[in-house]
Amino acid sequence: ADGAADVFRSVRKSSGLLDPAELPIEDFDELNVTQAVSAVKELADAAQVRDIVAYEEAHKNRHGVVSAAQARLAAIAQEVVGIN
Repeated sequence: ADGAADVFRSVRKSSGLLDPAELPIEDFDELNVTQAVSAVKELADAAQVRDIVAYEEAHKNRHGVVSAAQARLAAIAQEVVGIN
């Protein structure tokens, strides 16, 4: 049963169908673009940033937030491979 639940959650995450309470940023839906961008820049886990991208694209689709999240993913990737 846990395997099925994990698959279901994975599908929901990739489609941006997470509940706002499941997001790694508290009260994300209540943040304006500037606040959301600032919060995204604080995330250190790529999976959490991907959750934000998927959720944002499926809901408000604010270009500034999506762009900042994608830039954060790139920065995390560079940190992982030791470029920065």
